[in-house]
Amino acid sequence: MYRANKIGNSYSQLNSSTYSGTHTESDFYEMEPGIVLDIILDDSHPIFKSPNNYPSINPTDWPDDVSGNPALQTDKNFTWIGRVLVRPLISQQGADKEKLTWAIPLENTGIVEYPLVNETVILVNYFNTLYYSRKLNIKGFLNNNVDFRKEKISGLNSGNREIEVSNSDKTTPYQGPLSYTVSKKYKNVDNVGVMGRYFWSNNNIRSIKKYEGDSVIESRFGQSIRFSAYDSNRQNDQSSPQYKDYVNKDKSKNPKFPDSITGGGNPMILIRNRQRPIKLDMSEKNTGGFVSEDINNDGSSIHITSGLTESSFVPTIKKSIFQEGKEEISTFSPTGCSPFKFPKLIGDQIVINSDRLVFSSKAEETLHFSKKRYAITTDSEYTVDAQDQIVITSNTKTVLNSPAIYLGEYDKTSEPVVLGQTTVDWLYDLCDWILAHIHGHAHIHPHPHIHAHPHVHIDPPAIAPIPLYGGVGEGAGVTSVGGGGTNIIAGVGGVDLGPVLIANTSDPINTVSADPTNTLNANPYQTQISVQQESLVALRDSLEKILSKRVFVTGGGYAPGKYAGSLLKTKINTFSGDGVPGGYFGKIRGSNPTQNI
Repeated sequence: MYRANKIGNSYSQLNSSTYSGTHTESDFYEMEPGIVLDIILDDSHPIFKSPNNYPSINPTDWPDDVSGNPALQTDKNFTWIGRVLVRPLISQQGADKEKLTWAIPLENTGIVEYPLVNETVILVNYFNTLYYSRKLNIKGFLNNNVDFRKEKISGLNSGNREIEVSNSDKTTPYQGPLSYTVSKKYKNVDNVGVMGRYFWSNNNIRSIKKYEGDSVIESRFGQSIRFSAYDSNRQNDQSSPQYKDYVNKDKSKNPKFPDSITGGGNPMILIRNRQRPIKLDMSEKNTGGFVSEDINNDGSSIHITSGLTESSFVPTIKKSIFQEGKEEISTFSPTGCSPFKFPKLIGDQIVINSDRLVFSSKAEETLHFSKKRYAITTDSEYTVDAQDQIVITSNTKTVLNSPAIYLGEYDKTSEPVVLGQTTVDWLYDLCDWILAHIHGHAHIHPHPHIHAHPHVHIDPPAIAPIPLYGGVGEGAGVTSVGGGGTNIIAGVGGVDLGPVLIANTSDPINTVSADPTNTLNANPYQTQISVQQESLVALRDSLEKILSKRVFVTGGGYAPGKYAGSLLKTKINTFSGDGVPGGYFGKIRGSNPTQNI
């Protein structure tokens, strides 16, 4: 088995004349380029597959395992992951691949970059151990810096091959997808080869455009992190006045750009994953060109910006964000509904844009705080689900703009909500109708203190049936009937009393006066308003009290609209209920009445 402390011992030609195994300040460590012929990235590599000859652990030189026990000598040594099999291009020309040494990454924390097969790295020997550093920038291409000719020249062979196993043929080419380092039009055996077991050269990847003073981290695959303070607008160089540490107090002009004031710029961190599609611009179309970050077209972006640098973010949704006059239906965003105006995206801010965002709290809270508006806009559904409760609190008001609102169950319409003002109007008319159909019978009330004539006897000739209409509290109707007498008629509140009897008061026997001092104050010639009538009038006149002063519903109509500028998707007929999602099932009488009427 391989031993970790033995690595590099077979590599004797590098610095053998100056390195004796004991480090002194006068030692010189020469760096040498080397071509990568293989790399270990996980335990699927063939070096871990040999049953008796794999990298193993020296228990006396290893910490306890996760259970607190000493590591076993048979345990695999996974620190070999990241090591590369290299051919030093000067000191080991022509050596068989099986005799070459596995080099250790010089760095294993921070930014670690693993080379591709057939890329060139820098080799150095420390403490009798071979290390490799970053790849050598041979061609300046971002995706790869492979040169297939290096192994052919230094290895004195036809190119990289598989390691010999059990006396197998040493001419088996290294297996993996073929990649081209030049145009296919000019391909030949020197520019076609394998860069890895599955890596395929992508010659469409471009570097990020740089600005003065930038610090940039870029990958082979169109990802980048740029730390910068300057953008393409020289007017922004002066920075925001509120950032005193970045403002040039002299306010001196830039001789190169006379219209701009020099300054420290506006600090920013621009993170992107997957570059946008390449254009045919001269700066982009060829390998080795450059692109700028594009928050709207890159795959995913996090732009942390400040000061005068303005984000170019534009949302892709078509639904309008709620603000005055911006809804597709004007009544849903009337004048004065909101002071909000979409802001200019400058100042200290973080803008995140991607096809999907997922935020999760595995064990504790998710908390959002917003000093000003908190807006959520979507072209599709917005759902909120809670196991315990949902509480919405507003110190001013809560508005739901929707053509249909369901409380209780999804799309259940068997119990429609009663409309408040419509119901009050209907009940008021019902009370008026009942009052109009209370019929009084005309007769004369006796005076409470007169006993001689407990009832008034009326001559038949003086009686005539006449339909009467009178107003409550406005006195009785008066009509003359024969003999010149005055006829006192009982009337009730604008009600048709039907045929009634008219008493001729010319007969002194029939004349009875109401005593104003009488506490009963009964008018012997008028039917009094009943208690039932008074109660019904009071009920009618207090119907307004059942109207809520806090909760209001409207009768439907148009939806706010799914897409701006197109036909609205939901329209409800407020008379028939047609168009209600889930169907309308309101009835004039429930299907299971409690009693028959």
